[in-house]
Amino acid sequence: DVSINGGFNPNYSNLTEGGRTPESTITAPGADYGFVLNIYELDNSFNMKINGVALATKELQFQSGVTNNPINIEFTNGTVWGDAGVSQIYNITNGTDAAPSLRVSISSEGVISMFGRKSPTDMTLYPLRLRSGTSFNTITWNKTGNNEIKVDQLVTGPTKIRGNGIGKKIVPCTL
Repeated sequence: DVSINGGFNPNYSNLTEGGRTPESTITAPGADYGFVLNIYELDNSFNMKINGVALATKELQFQSGVTNNPINIEFTNGTVWGDAGVSQIYNITNGTDAAPSLRVSISSEGVISMFGRKSPTDMTLYPLRLRSGTSFNTITWNKTGNNEIKVDQLVTGPTKIRGNGIGKKIVPCTL
């Protein structure tokens, strides 16, 4: 595994409601078996471009009740953050690599899958799916050269994103 040096934790100040955060650029090393992005804390949506290709067809919104950018991702059982028994995404701030708030996984073929937690105390990662006409794009992940990840967010109240990425490499088995 290869990590992003120091992870990512953009420091936003003087944000304008309804505007966008400055774009943060993360350089990730090549990895021949895909990439995992662990998001430890999110408030409340994000847009991501990987090597110039958007992660999804729309910004991913995780907070229920936002009218200018409605929630477009859910757990596979149909629940969303803010439902009974499911915390709002901004309350799940204790993510780690083992149990991030959200996990974005990019396969070696560029296929995206996502997982998320339902509360600060439940460390289980549940599979997620997109809804409301939003879909994932296929990403080209550089296996040997660097990869550029750009992240920005629609500003809705407090806005933040913090995490780290890990490249997956195939290691020959020696017996």
